[in-house]
Amino acid sequence: MNKNKIYLISSIILLVGFIISFTVFSLLHQAEINKAKGSFIYLSGKYANSIKHTLEHTTHVFESLLAIHSAHGYIKRDEFSKFTHIVLKKYPDIQMIEWIPEVKKEEKTLYIQKAVKDGFKNFSFTQLGNNGDIVPAEEREYYYPVYYVEPYKGNEKALGFDTGTIAQSLQALTIAKNSGNISMTSPFRLVYQEQQNNFLLYCPVYKNADRLEHFEGLYAITMNVDNFISHSIENIDNVKGLSIRIYDIDASSESNMFYSKQFNILDIEVPEISSSVLIEFFGHRWKIEVVANETFVSEYTTYFPWFALFFIIVLTALISLLYYVFARRYAVMSESNEELRRFGNIAIGREERIITLKEEINLLKEQLRSRHES
Repeated sequence: MNKNKIYLISSIILLVGFIISFTVFSLLHQAEINKAKGSFIYLSGKYANSIKHTLEHTTHVFESLLAIHSAHGYIKRDEFSKFTHIVLKKYPDIQMIEWIPEVKKEEKTLYIQKAVKDGFKNFSFTQLGNNGDIVPAEEREYYYPVYYVEPYKGNEKALGFDTGTIAQSLQALTIAKNSGNISMTSPFRLVYQEQQNNFLLYCPVYKNADRLEHFEGLYAITMNVDNFISHSIENIDNVKGLSIRIYDIDASSESNMFYSKQFNILDIEVPEISSSVLIEFFGHRWKIEVVANETFVSEYTTYFPWFALFFIIVLTALISLLYYVFARRYAVMSESNEELRRFGNIAIGREERIITLKEEINLLKEQLRSRHES
């Protein structure tokens, strides 16, 4: 076997080994990625369900308020304060609970007098002014003021504010009033909570079954977006390895993303591991987009594929080297044997010639002897 053929076969062994090693590496690595994807899909679905469950669980507060309201016909301010104080401890993600009556123009003065009697001497109906300041409410046929608010401390500006002057609030409370169901606003910044993104839930209250003719007002729950989402997912494992973005599909604004969280800002997202889940409640659709980061993926990847890659490459190189060494030795031995065979044939030929010459010499000697005798 010549050298070129030995080199060719050794190279083929190396090439096949490299192909096998990278194929094994790819399969093992992909198996780990698939495991990460499976866990990711489970977690992203769990996030969506947890957010929906938390929001639906929060609406149980409305059931309690409606029960008290129905039993007494009306909730006094001190009763509202005592009840909501207990609720706020149980539901830390709730920022405010409010009672918003529907007030006709001719009832405005009476409501203000009652609030002053309850101890709020400077109470008045307010709205947002042209310069962004809170100013006295303009005269209109109906008002929807925040008449009770808890906790009061920190939310003083909310008391008396006519929520009907805010487009998002007016739309949601009108839907609740006309449908008899809980409604929800898109997340937005309240004029009295300028630094925070919030959304509100409205629950309508009626005196009897004839809704529109006996509509009293609404109970409202204000939810801080960041607190609500954080509380919803706080008990779910491995959240630090994910990026979460939430969009309100039904928001009127062009930019409908209202929540974005990357728990480690230095982490790098892995776009090929992502999911989008759509959840619906109270007339709104939220799209929850979750993207895995390298931190998340690293929980499921090991060095085993790299070890397998290194091992197969080394093994292949060793096999190729051993083949080359033994093939070269065999070739050298074959060449040596051929040389010995050739030299042996030469020696045999020479020996035969010597024997022939000896026979010729003996024949000549016999002929000379015969001549001499004769």
